[in-house]
Amino acid sequence: MTETGVTEPDNLAAPAEWARIDEPNVVRPMPRRRASHSIQAVTVALPRARRVRFKAGVMLAVGRVFVWLGGFVRFYFGNLIDVLMGRSSVERRAVRLRRAFEGGGATFAKLAQQMSIRADMLPYAYCAELGRMLDQAPAFPTEQAIAIVERSLGQPLGDVFEVFDPEPIGSASLACVYQARLKTGTRVAVKVRRPGIGPLIAADLRALDWLLIIGETLTIIPSGIARNFREEFETILFNEMNFRTEARYTDLFRRRAAKRKKDVTAPRVFFQYCSEEVLVSEFVSGVWMWELMAAVDRNDQEFLANVLRIGIDPKSLARKIVVIMQREIQ
Repeated sequence: MTETGVTEPDNLAAPAEWARIDEPNVVRPMPRRRASHSIQAVTVALPRARRVRFKAGVMLAVGRVFVWLGGFVRFYFGNLIDVLMGRSSVERRAVRLRRAFEGGGATFAKLAQQMSIRADMLPYAYCAELGRMLDQAPAFPTEQAIAIVERSLGQPLGDVFEVFDPEPIGSASLACVYQARLKTGTRVAVKVRRPGIGPLIAADLRALDWLLIIGETLTIIPSGIARNFREEFETILFNEMNFRTEARYTDLFRRRAAKRKKDVTAPRVFFQYCSEEVLVSEFVSGVWMWELMAAVDRNDQEFLANVLRIGIDPKSLARKIVVIMQREIQ
């Protein structure tokens, strides 16, 4: 590992399964920085973004109804057993709610994220526990990612990228992120939307609509409140799935931050390579905030010394964050 925390691959030879990829000279590993702690939580005109829409078949939606009901049953009967055993508490119910969401897929992960900030709807213990959920999922095959990127670019991978690392540096419920290097030599991050995720989320939302209608009819759920939250959630979710929208917001934030000349910025977006399902932006190397917080919490002097060597002072960073937050709420 280098002083900046970047790990050089021990073996740059591509595994046998990469032999199926058409451009082996382009698709090869690149250096990467490994996480130090596990967590327990060209000037181009801006393209006009539009809302992405997906269709979900009835049978798929029916299947997702059973997934939602399964989570509810596990939560309800688990709480019932706790009551009978005399060990019920809001903390145990919060943990059980998080576990009910885990494993449900992208919609469950995103719903938990939104619920974690809705202290007006849920007890604080529930919000705190849902906030610990990690949005992680197994990576999908590299061949599919490359096919999506090439379809988005309208040209072979090798015409745009000098190197494209086939192992994702991040894999979440909606997308995988890869590192690459453009022909110009610029190192970039390539975010690729997970194939088939759109219809699955549309099916989840359709199933949720049915369940909300039943819940409101039986007066289990207060009329209007849950439905308003559901509509807000749908808007947020589909905005996240349209990478053109994310590109616009990222660029807008970067431009405004540059005018203020402060300590906050965002990666440069390469709009000429972006689409609804692919986002190409400047690769920014550094340290995750949760890594730094974990190191401080555990008093990991070795890690803290390493970040100081690369110019990151935790105390100075904390002061800057406080100042920035105060400025934003004024």
